[in-house]
Amino acid sequence: MATTTLLVFALGAALAMIAGVVWILWEDASTHRRAHNDLETCEAIWALTPTRRPYAAGES
Repeated sequence: MATTTLLVFALGAALAMIAGVVWILWEDASTHRRAHNDLETCEAIWALTPTRRPYAAGES
């Protein structure tokens, strides 16, 4: 009985770890997609402005 309980507990722990890794990877991927969307939005806004970066390095 104790062996079965231990095996069930170990299986549950392994599944929880796998679910945690999948969750982290999923969140990382969705954050990466949002970052690309934000960058595309910024680039679209910059394209509408007369000067894209008025205070870039080396410019006065």
